Amino acid sequence: IPLLPAEAVLLVATPALVARMALRQSVGVRRDALNYSILAWMLFATIRLPLDMNRFGVIAVRDYAMIYYAAFFFLAQAFGDHIASSALLKKSLTAAFVALMPVVISILVAPDFLVDNLTWRGIPIIFHKSDLIATSLAAGFFWLWTRWDKTHRRIWLLASAASLLLIGGMASPRAGMFAVGVTTVLWLLTGRWRIAAYQAGVVAAACLIALAALSFTGKDLNTSLPYSMYEHAISIFDPRGTGTYINGESGDLGGNNQFRLIWWRDVIEDTLAANPVFGQGFGSDLSTRFLADYDLLSDEAFATRSPHSMIVTVFGRMGLLGIAAWIAVSASMAAMAWRLLKRGEPDGMGLASIVLVVWLSSCFGVVLEGPMGAVV
Repeated sequence: IPLLPAEAVLLVATPALVARMALRQSVGVRRDALNYSILAWMLFATIRLPLDMNRFGVIAVRDYAMIYYAAFFFLAQAFGDHIASSALLKKSLTAAFVALMPVVISILVAPDFLVDNLTWRGIPIIFHKSDLIATSLAAGFFWLWTRWDKTHRRIWLLASAASLLLIGGMASPRAGMFAVGVTTVLWLLTGRWRIAAYQAGVVAAACLIALAALSFTGKDLNTSLPYSMYEHAISIFDPRGTGTYINGESGDLGGNNQFRLIWWRDVIEDTLAANPVFGQGFGSDLSTRFLADYDLLSDEAFATRSPHSMIVTVFGRMGLLGIAAWIAVSASMAAMAWRLLKRGEPDGMGLASIVLVVWLSSCFGVVLEGPMGAVV
């Protein structure tokens, strides 16, 4: 069956969960705000899907994927009810975040090596996207830090430091940087300041080493990777893209900000004009007006369907009702994460931080508009 990995897992795991519920005469839904809000989110989208399929055909199912990936929540919740399965899930996260780092180093050293050589029947086993890797590294930093907090083995300090520093090596690290910043603030609000001091120390040490290397080799600071990291960080506070950026490795940061701002404005205005309550629907092309406004009509290579923001995508496809459901889910997740952070148990803090990083990154990228972050 030609299914992507996420869909293949759902094909097997969802019937298995239903069968388990039937055998145990249990309901796989807990009576809390988080479960109910996710169910409401999925129900509204599922009711409108047949109507959208009549209008747009099977492409509507592709856009609906951002909804059915929420089924992974109920699968993970079932895992959490079983001690051995929960332990396996956490070990898998640890293994994944550790294995990610040498892969990232390989990508930075030889960008095409894995795509060209690590294949199965011509299909790359690892196919990377810079902003999604940055989000995974950001989530990995918090998880690996909590492994140190749990065991006090210094190897986890080194691993978390490596994960943090590698974020800056990505071509599109800003969503990950933003998520690290906000999540760290939440840690500080619970009285845990060591993680912020550790971040500052790691970044400062790395910058000093880089500056020493630059002075030794005589290379220009403005063309260096540390300066590119600095420009990426300050561009977060330049939403209109009016700043001046001089590092070639940074890319067109001002233009990228304008790219997103114009697309978001177009989607919001079109949805308000067409159908503000129910949205434009799954299968609708949210890029039609943007391509004209941004002078991309002649760019045949442009095939992106989602405007790099889960919030804007939800409003564009599901309207005000969809945004209301999104806010309910977000508030329920935030409350759960905050309780775990205040409780202070390492596993709970690590899992909550992973969720926060992915969720925050999705506000400025395609993290939840595909399986890469949605499955996590």
